[in-house]
Amino acid sequence: MLTVFLRWWLSLAAKFARVVPLQTAFIIVLTLVSQVSSLLASFLPLKVVILLGSEHIPSYMPDSWAILGRDLLVACLSAAALGFFVLYLLIERLIGGVTARATQFLMGRSDKLEMFQNQQEIAREAYRCFSRGLAGGVFILLALLGLAVFYPKMAGVILAYLVLVVSLTLLWRRRSTGFHEYLHNKLSAFTALLATVGFFVCFGYLVADFLLWDSPKVMIAILALLLTRQVMNRTAGLASDFVRLQLQRIKLDAIFFHGRVLLPQEPNHTKGIWPLLQPASRQAWVQQVLGAVVAVDEQPIECQWMQLGLANVGALRVRGHADSYLLKLYDTNRKTLAVHEATLLGESNAGLPVLEFVGVSDVQGVVCHVLKLPEGVTPAPGEVKRLLPGIRQNLLSITPSSALLALYRRSKPMLSRRLTPALFERIAVVAEGDESRALLLSAQQRVPVMQAILDSLPVVVLNPDIVAESIWLPKDGGSPLLLNWGRWSLEPLGCGWPETTPALESLAEALREGAALRPELESVSVQHAELAALLFAMERECSKQRFIQAFALLPAIMCRLDATE
Repeated sequence: MLTVFLRWWLSLAAKFARVVPLQTAFIIVLTLVSQVSSLLASFLPLKVVILLGSEHIPSYMPDSWAILGRDLLVACLSAAALGFFVLYLLIERLIGGVTARATQFLMGRSDKLEMFQNQQEIAREAYRCFSRGLAGGVFILLALLGLAVFYPKMAGVILAYLVLVVSLTLLWRRRSTGFHEYLHNKLSAFTALLATVGFFVCFGYLVADFLLWDSPKVMIAILALLLTRQVMNRTAGLASDFVRLQLQRIKLDAIFFHGRVLLPQEPNHTKGIWPLLQPASRQAWVQQVLGAVVAVDEQPIECQWMQLGLANVGALRVRGHADSYLLKLYDTNRKTLAVHEATLLGESNAGLPVLEFVGVSDVQGVVCHVLKLPEGVTPAPGEVKRLLPGIRQNLLSITPSSALLALYRRSKPMLSRRLTPALFERIAVVAEGDESRALLLSAQQRVPVMQAILDSLPVVVLNPDIVAESIWLPKDGGSPLLLNWGRWSLEPLGCGWPETTPALESLAEALREGAALRPELESVSVQHAELAALLFAMERECSKQRFIQAFALLPAIMCRLDATE
C-alpha cells in the first residue's frame, strides 16, 4: 500500500511541476524562509536571556558581537528576533496568496464542473499541504546536512531514531489490526508523541556527550537542539500531510487529473457491522455475546437477519432452545443512537412498548444491544396505518419516570425552549400581504403565552421511527412493541400527534381513554393539546424549509390560542 501511495504522490508531484512549476518552487522557497525565520525568532530570545544574566558577553559568542557591547547587543538581538517574527508572518500571508492563485490556475487547466461542495477549498488546502510537505522534506534534508557538518554525531542519532521508529511503526501496523485502526484515527497525536520522544532522546544524548565524551561548542549545541526540535516536528507534520492527501485521493484525482472523474465511494464493508453480519461469521460472536450477557451456552443457535428500517444499524433474530433474542449492531457513525436508546431502555418505564432490555456488549469495537424477543411477527406495510392510533394512544398514557425526565431536561431542550421568535422570522419569507404579516406578527408576540401553555402540559415519550419494520406484534395478542428507540424524545403532550383535522378531533377521545391509566390527563385542556400538536408540526415544517406549510398552520394555532383566553 505504501508503494501505491508513493506512486500516486509522485504522479501528483509531476502534475504540479508540469502545470505550476514556478509557483510550486516559489512556495517551497518561501516556506523554507518562513521556517528559518521561525527558528531564528525562537533562538535569538535565548541569546538575549543569556546576555541579560551575564555581566559580560560570553566568550563562546562570536568576537564580532563583543565589539557592540552588552547593552547594544541585547537591543540588536531583540530587534532581530522581532524582525524575524514579523518576516515569518508576512511570508505566511504571501504563501497563502500564491497558493490561492496557483490552485485557481490548476483547476482552470483541469477544466472540470463543480463536482462537490467546498471543491475550491479542498483543492487549495491539498496544494498547500503538498507544498508544505515538500518544503518540510527539503528543510529536514538541509538541517541534517548542516548537522552532519558541524555535529555529525547528533545527525547520526536523529537518523537512527527516525529509521528505527519508522521501521517499527510499519512492522507493527502490518501485524496489528488494532494499531492500524489507531493510526487511522489518531495519526497526528501519535506522530506528535514520537516527535517529542525523539527530541528528548536527542537531548539525552547531548547531555551525555557533554558529561562523558567530547562535547561540541555551546553555540553549536544550542543550534543542534533547536534544529532537532524542528526536524522532529517537520517529520511529524510531513507524515500527517501525506496521510491527509491520501484521505482526499479520490476527490483530488477528480479535481487535478483531466481524464479522471469523481466516482461514488463505495462503503467499506471490511470493517464495522457488515463483516459481523455475514452468515459465515455470525455464530462465533453471537455465542460469545449471549454467553457474556445472558449466560446462554446452548447449541445450536439459529441466527436470522432482521430488517429494522434504519441505515447502518443491523439486527439478528437469534433463536435458542429456551428464548429468542434481538441483537442490534450499531455502526461507528451510529453510536449516539445506541447510547440514546440504551438510556431509555435502561430506565424503568412501565407500559412503554419496548422489548425487555438484557444488556450491552462490545463486538470488535461495535456496540451491540441484546433484547429479549417474544414470539411474533412484523406487520405488513398495509397494517401500519391501522396500528398507529393504538401506538400513539399507548405512548400518550405512559408517564415518564422522574429520573428520565430530569436527565432529559438537563440534556436537551423541549419544544417550549425551541419555540422562539426567530422561528417565526423564518416563516416571514412567505408572508407577503398585509394580512399575512399581521397574522405572523400577532403569533410572534404571543410566543411567551405559547411557551407557558407548553410548559403546563404533561410530558410524553415520542418515537419518530415508527415504520412497518420497527413494529413487532407479539403472538400472545399483546400491544405492539417498537424495536427502534434511538431517536426518542420527551415533549409536551400533543406533540407528534397528526395535525390533520380528523386526527386532531380524535385527540379529545384519546385524552379521555388515557386518563384511565394516567389520571393527570383529566385536567388537560383539549385546546392546549391541539396547540402543542400544531406547534410541533410547524417547527417540523420549518426544519424542512417548508415555510408555506408552516404558515398554513398559523390560523389554526391562533384559533386555539384565542380559545384558551
